[in-house]
Amino acid sequence: MDRTPSLDPFLLREQLSRVGVEPADCYFSLSESDFKSMLEFVRAEITPLVKMSMSTGATGVRSIERMASKILSNVPGEDTNILGTTLRMSASEYHEGVFCWKGFLYYKWSLGVLMKDVVAVSAKLDSIKPKGAVDTISKTYINRSRKTVRDRIVRTCKEVKGTLQIYDTAYSALTQEGKPMAFREFLLKAPSLFTRLGEQVGALQHIVSFTNYRFGPRRGYIGSEELMDILIDFELSLRDRVDVD
Repeated sequence: MDRTPSLDPFLLREQLSRVGVEPADCYFSLSESDFKSMLEFVRAEITPLVKMSMSTGATGVRSIERMASKILSNVPGEDTNILGTTLRMSASEYHEGVFCWKGFLYYKWSLGVLMKDVVAVSAKLDSIKPKGAVDTISKTYINRSRKTVRDRIVRTCKEVKGTLQIYDTAYSALTQEGKPMAFREFLLKAPSLFTRLGEQVGALQHIVSFTNYRFGPRRGYIGSEELMDILIDFELSLRDRVDVD
């Protein structure tokens, strides 16, 4: 667990599975519907790989399911190592790279789900007004912190998209241009990118989930001190996740 960049339930499930630990589903907060949605996303992502690997060019559902099972499998074997052999990677390099690849897929799916909420949360943070008297110093800080959090959210999203673009470019080179070595380089580089990507997406998820919880319906009023504490927490969550000027 210490080797995972965040406590995302999908990644924890994958990481524990790698060492032969299969906890019950009740220990994971990822709902069955979200898990199915994520798997459907992965199947769609690997369809170009299936097209490339099948000499007939056919892309039946069974072929996609079979390839998805091989890629998502944590059990070493000849079938799961075919791609690794093609890419001229050692078993350890390949399995570590594939784990990070699955993480990239999870974060790409997560960002797509998050983006609508991120926009709404940014707007909500701008509109929240604390109840009661607010002194000049607190008002100045709240206004400054709102802008800082908003700017860092935007920059974090851009950095996450930029990191995911590294994967998209390498995967496109493999499946559309027939350049497997580009994807090999990605898999070798993926572990070094994975931790920061996970931390950034985790920070965004924290801000979205807490904002929706604290400022949801019937949550009551908020005072200036509590609002400042929340904004400080959000600033700290994002401070080390972006390249701050």
